[in-house]
Amino acid sequence: MTRTLAILSLAASSAICLADAPLSAPEKYRICDYTVTYCASLVPEEDTRIYKIVGDLDAPRSELIYTIPGWHRSAHISSTGEYFVTGYPGLGLLPLDVKGSQVVVTIWKRGKIHQTVSIGQVLKSMDSLKRTASHYSWGHIAGVSGSVVQVETVEGRVWIVLATGEVEFGDGS
Repeated sequence: MTRTLAILSLAASSAICLADAPLSAPEKYRICDYTVTYCASLVPEEDTRIYKIVGDLDAPRSELIYTIPGWHRSAHISSTGEYFVTGYPGLGLLPLDVKGSQVVVTIWKRGKIHQTVSIGQVLKSMDSLKRTASHYSWGHIAGVSGSVVQVETVEGRVWIVLATGEVEFGDGS
């Protein structure tokens, strides 16, 4: 009897682990590059503002560089402020009817769309997608480092060159 209860308990908890929680409501937040020289202010129902911190330590101020349309749940900025990277609005989850052409990474350059990268470009096989309760898990954008976007997919690490949108797989292919 105890064994049966334990098995039922494990089965129930594993089903809970596969559940897809709804995304939180959009909130105001700020991101910055690692030197905190370039930052972005993201406010729901407003355009994203990318700015540079100027002045000395005693009197810093922000200087608007450019804007990006809308609010973005997944956002990253390059150390030069020139590039701004946004991810799929569902973060790491894609709909079950996803096509290989679904854009998961958008690279902006000085406020204009510069490159888009699809799920089919960052995965070697769409069959690698991991099924959850109601979606497919694909991965996430880990950040921007130097001249590349670092992406962790269900297949492993991928780098996307900011300037070209070229995808480089972690295994050298």
